[in-house]
Amino acid sequence: MKKTFKSAAVAMALAGMFLAGCSKNNDEADTKATITFVSQMNRASTWNKYIEKFNRKYPNIKVKIKVFKDYYADYSGVMSARLNSSNYGDVLMIPTSVSSSQLSKYFVPLGDVSKMSREYSCISGKSYDGKVYGIPSMINVDGLVINKAVFERAGITTFPKTTDEFVSALEKIKETQPDVVPIYSNYSSGWALAKWDFMRLSASGDAEFNSKLVKTSRPFSKGQPMYSIYKTLYDVADKGLIEKKPKVSDWNNSCYDLADGKIGCMVLGSWALNQIKALNEQNASQIVMAPFPSASGGRLYSSINPDYCVAVSRKSREQKAALIFAKWLAKSTYAEDSGGLSPINGKKTPESFETLKKQNVTLLQDKSTTDVSNRLRSIDEAAGTGLDTSETTKQDIIDAGLKHDEKSFEGIMNKMNDSWAKAVAKNGN
Repeated sequence: MKKTFKSAAVAMALAGMFLAGCSKNNDEADTKATITFVSQMNRASTWNKYIEKFNRKYPNIKVKIKVFKDYYADYSGVMSARLNSSNYGDVLMIPTSVSSSQLSKYFVPLGDVSKMSREYSCISGKSYDGKVYGIPSMINVDGLVINKAVFERAGITTFPKTTDEFVSALEKIKETQPDVVPIYSNYSSGWALAKWDFMRLSASGDAEFNSKLVKTSRPFSKGQPMYSIYKTLYDVADKGLIEKKPKVSDWNNSCYDLADGKIGCMVLGSWALNQIKALNEQNASQIVMAPFPSASGGRLYSSINPDYCVAVSRKSREQKAALIFAKWLAKSTYAEDSGGLSPINGKKTPESFETLKKQNVTLLQDKSTTDVSNRLRSIDEAAGTGLDTSETTKQDIIDAGLKHDEKSFEGIMNKMNDSWAKAVAKNGN
């Protein structure tokens, strides 16, 4: 899926029903039920304003909220266990542990991918055999979360197109603002450092990159997108453009520092935008998304992907009311309030994405099939590269850049290529 911000309003403004094949019942407003919504968020209060708005239109549907203390650590694991019981709510965010082939076991089909894609973006994210089982709660955009003011003070008003230009821009920030960290690596947080791997669709400009990756024996060679991404990470460490003590870096503090203009940018997704904006309301308008630079130096791209998807439980005794709530939530302001794009085609682009819009950034949705995704995981596990899942390789690259050990960047790439080639051969090219 490719679309540009310039043409999105036209290309995506196609009307459609939320549930393909299901007409809107005239008695929806009179539906009486009590349903439980199981959320990935860790505070029930997050949902209060949405439930209040929902009840203005549907006063007879009572929504109980179920949350877990630490949704990053607990949600998927706890819900995976609950799915094997009848106690997993009426409406819920689909746990990441549920495979595509398991969707029909736990959730109600909502319609056909072909029909629902007319109204919803990234609708195939939680689908199987042409049927949709979950609607994206919001669409995440991968790239860089930047403090625009930091870049502007360095004389940078148009975001760099190439990786070399990007590194040069960071050097200008260091030169003009010595107390500012141009780019924060989040070396110690693990999951945040792993986000560099998610830049591969943006760097390649290819929605089918993963399909090619599982057939490529040496994807970490010079001239390849993954090499370009990792070389950029090496260069920013080598040139002293990251935090001074990366091994004691702190995710929470980095968010405050980015909001306060003490950091120029971080490789992240749009889901982090509003979290960072809230830390310094005076600077909120300066926190925006920017595209990861292109490996080829041509057009700029940003990959998009669905966040948690809203689904209706097969075990629910109130499926009608649950469908009404799921339908309403997808069309609410939750996505925009959470820093993402709305899953509804044609909705106005939030201000935080203006940098992408002004530079005509093309949005890419991964076209990988379930088979490709499974093969990629198998190859990655066999090769031990930790693509998307581990910070180890990225930490090795930073250590090489900082000269903390005897490893060289080219040596790391060669080792990864050798391991990947064996894994591709083992898993069938």
